[in-house]
Amino acid sequence: MLKTAWGRGLVPDDLSAGSHVFADRELLRTAWEKTGPDLRAECVRRLHAWADSWLTDERAGTMPRYLLSYYPGLLCEGSRLEQYVLDPRRQRRLVEAGRLDEALTQLDLLPDGEDRTPEVAARVALYRAVLSGRTRPAVPLELPRLFALAGDVARARQLALSAADDAAKAVRLVEVVSVLSGAEAPDASEASDTSDDSDAGELARAAVRWAERAAEATPPFAEQDDGLEELAKAGRTLITCGAEEAGRAALRAVIPCEAVSWASRVRAAQALAPERVEWLTEVSRYASVLAEGGFDEQAEALEIWGGMIKARVPGDVALRDVVKGSCDALEPSTDLTHVDLVALGAGALTSGRRDQTRRMVKVAEQALLDAFAAPEALSPADRAHLDLELSTTHWYVSYRLCTTWTSARKAPGCGSARAAPGHARR
Repeated sequence: MLKTAWGRGLVPDDLSAGSHVFADRELLRTAWEKTGPDLRAECVRRLHAWADSWLTDERAGTMPRYLLSYYPGLLCEGSRLEQYVLDPRRQRRLVEAGRLDEALTQLDLLPDGEDRTPEVAARVALYRAVLSGRTRPAVPLELPRLFALAGDVARARQLALSAADDAAKAVRLVEVVSVLSGAEAPDASEASDTSDDSDAGELARAAVRWAERAAEATPPFAEQDDGLEELAKAGRTLITCGAEEAGRAALRAVIPCEAVSWASRVRAAQALAPERVEWLTEVSRYASVLAEGGFDEQAEALEIWGGMIKARVPGDVALRDVVKGSCDALEPSTDLTHVDLVALGAGALTSGRRDQTRRMVKVAEQALLDAFAAPEALSPADRAHLDLELSTTHWYVSYRLCTTWTSARKAPGCGSARAAPGHARR
């Protein structure tokens, strides 16, 4: 038929050899208008039967492109959609056909949120990890939690402990504890007591052991590690869940770990007050010593002071004055490294002194604009900075512009603060 005049409405599909598509979308609309609901229902029934014959291996050969790429979009929802999207044989055929991206995208066709059962959510998480192409797929963070929601605590624990590194094991165990305690949300008003010998209490203690092991294995002067950074959050989650002793133990493990940011370590110490007041005092003195050093040392001092101000440690008002005085002594118009420092100082003052912050960011912005306008007037050191570390400087200034000029609403692209390129650890 395709080779006769009757086939003029169909043309070869450029993306799949041997397949055809309508030559014009108007033909599809016309076909819909010319058919009644009964005929369409019969056509859909026959289409499902044809698709089922491929899914059950009744047919040999290569699965038609329509069933791989287009058929799931017809199903919309329900058990048939789950059956087809989550069928491992069909996913394998997609991968073999070079359509890995389609296999991953089709997982998003399944209902999300409350409409997704724990079983389906677990399978989606597993297939997404497998299809990502890892040799040993990492256990998705939500998978142990989903098994805990389904009541299979033993399986949830097994999956949490199958993570590759110790910090990930601890974080996933805490996710399970949050489910068992009934306090998944950070603002849960009444977390159940997990201090007894219940599953939650046992898993909380296991999480602490893995957290301590991960922190102890971290060498001094280590680069900041996102996995270890999560341990501080996990410690606070345990406290929220009612496992206060375990949570405090996890926070104690985090504080001396240099792969965790100063902000998280300071916040952990503040949560342990008053037992860590002396440590906070020592850190403040350490920052004062750093402030007398070079660019990297001054940047770290501002990072420490910013973390202490945001955590509202005792004396945070005086620290704001220290930061302001330190930045007032800088000269960003004659030294581009000072632009970074002024922007860092502005970030430390954002929460309480917005007017001062805006003036500081304006100074940094103007110094950067002047450097762009007349690079030939810069010193050799500033020209080198402009060539080698502009991404860092531009990031600091741009981010502070976003956060200080958009207090009422967040500007596009201004997400949560993260370490700038080249200055993740000092």
